[in-house]
Amino acid sequence: MATFTKDFMFEMEQTTSDWAAYRRFIEGLRRELTVRFNLSFSHNRPILPPQQNPPTQWSDINLKKLNENRDSLRVITLRIRMCNLYLDGYQMGTSEQWMDFGNNTTPKLIPGSSPLNFDGSYVTSQRVGGPRRDDVKLSQNNFKKVVYQLATSTDSEVRAQSLLVMIQMICESIRFIRISNYLATTFKQDLTAPDWMLALENGWGDLSAALLNADADPECGFYLPPDNPMHITMAEQAVAIIAMLVQGSPSERAFLDGVVKDGKYPQRRPLVEVFSVRINDNISGQDPVDLYGTITVTDGLGCQNIYNRKRENYESIHPGETALLTGPVRSISAYGSFTINVALMDDSERSPNDEFSDKQISWNVFNTTNEYDKLYLTKLMAIMVQ
Repeated sequence: MATFTKDFMFEMEQTTSDWAAYRRFIEGLRRELTVRFNLSFSHNRPILPPQQNPPTQWSDINLKKLNENRDSLRVITLRIRMCNLYLDGYQMGTSEQWMDFGNNTTPKLIPGSSPLNFDGSYVTSQRVGGPRRDDVKLSQNNFKKVVYQLATSTDSEVRAQSLLVMIQMICESIRFIRISNYLATTFKQDLTAPDWMLALENGWGDLSAALLNADADPECGFYLPPDNPMHITMAEQAVAIIAMLVQGSPSERAFLDGVVKDGKYPQRRPLVEVFSVRINDNISGQDPVDLYGTITVTDGLGCQNIYNRKRENYESIHPGETALLTGPVRSISAYGSFTINVALMDDSERSPNDEFSDKQISWNVFNTTNEYDKLYLTKLMAIMVQ
């Protein structure tokens, strides 16, 4: 059940250069969250409630229109998790059916819901829906379009495309002042998300952590790598654009109280480590494999290669052996979601330029089935990543 409900009349015509109704709705929802949960503050920005697994608090957002009698009519309802502003599902207006992210094997957060059969990450939505996140139009006209598509469509591709718009124009807008201001002033234009907006969406967890850590350890202060794609290096810059701060995941917070428990010391920062990339077999029939290509990790602080060999500098590896990783040059952050893109080729003379692996591993930080402090093994065609 939702903790509280908010309505938004999304079809209201605007004669000014600012989408005032949208701006009021987003700002009002932030105030409602702050007051209802008596949120504490960091740098004069409200901190969302501690993340819980499973989550227990949601807000239902009713997207409404006026019918011919000028009565309000609900088209769809969004269910948003309050501890991290993550969209867990939506209710179709035509059938009253709730749809949630995941499949038949994942825990149901919405009783009686049907699975979308993909999760709510940008990576998965792009893979199912086709267009990239930076290709969808973020305007009032397109917002109207996707509301009606979600209300009626049963096509996975259409749903995924529509949710890419909905998540950015609602969830990300609540999280960031700069994003809500941008969308409110450009609502008449069919613009796509600029690079700075994508960087903020990816970096919300890292940005929140940097502000919270500055409060916890003033001597150390605010810190983000100077080359981060958000181009933020000072707390004042962060405060000017962020609207609400997210706390760490439940598994992470268990180690942040500074007390040794069961022989474990407090964990200061959630990180990812790629231990090895092993060649399992040779799909090109060659032994050894003359391996070249890249393995790139993208987190909230940017992209970096952990393997990068040009064709003329290939590495000869036998099945069962591990590739010699060349990175990372900095720690891989798990404050937010991350992806590992594997694009490797075999340059054997007898079978030149065979694709060895062109796959992606993704981690959705808001997935309730996540397990931390655990070794994961993932097979991608002919290689094993752990």
